[in-house]
Amino acid sequence: MKHLQLPEHTYTAKMGGLELLIYADVWTMQKAGREYWKSNQTIADKFGVHRSTVIRAVKRLAEAGHIERLEDENGRYLVAKVVAYTRPVATTRPVASAQQGSSVPATGGVASAQQSSSVHATQIENNRELNREVSRESASLVFPFDSEKFKESWNEWREYKRDQFKFKFKTVKSEQLALHKLHRDTHGDEQQAIEAIATAIASGWRGLFPRAASSGQQSKSTTSWKYEIAEELAARNGFNRQ
Repeated sequence: MKHLQLPEHTYTAKMGGLELLIYADVWTMQKAGREYWKSNQTIADKFGVHRSTVIRAVKRLAEAGHIERLEDENGRYLVAKVVAYTRPVATTRPVASAQQGSSVPATGGVASAQQSSSVHATQIENNRELNREVSRESASLVFPFDSEKFKESWNEWREYKRDQFKFKFKTVKSEQLALHKLHRDTHGDEQQAIEAIATAIASGWRGLFPRAASSGQQSKSTTSWKYEIAEELAARNGFNRQ
């Protein structure tokens, strides 16, 4: 396709540059009556960015309600939606809502609209349950770095491992040990830890392999962080270290 369609409702949408490009790409294909099966790597190659950047952009679009990520036996595909920022929370006009939303394919009729709506509702509930599960597990972890940027990167790593390799940490303790290893291998350098995650996702690796520290780099105290974990966990359980 030689050009992308930019629908009018995106003029006031809160999207970044890459997010707008991805949305327009999905919308253009959808308006042509085709489903959007492009992989994250294909999208990355199309717009000249890293695969991990695409994963973050798609995630933000999905969280904002601009697109939906659906799956079937053939894999993952994206569906563009129309988001009205001034619409009320309660849906008092179901007919109008069905007309305004673009979750119904352009080529579908009433039956396909009902089927699509059911699939979308199921997917949304599954995503909500997954987010609740991630939130519960994250609440029990002690992160080596407090920034939201690192926590977002770690959550992307968990999502990538689950989607690509069907891997999930069996216990909070095993994930805590993985965080400690990353902190140790990067000598307590947050930026290096984030880069290691981004590189692994972009390269399709199963594990994290931080770049070797330079000879002049001083290793920050990773042992002290183990005690910080113990202090934090003890405080959460109502105990005081002596």
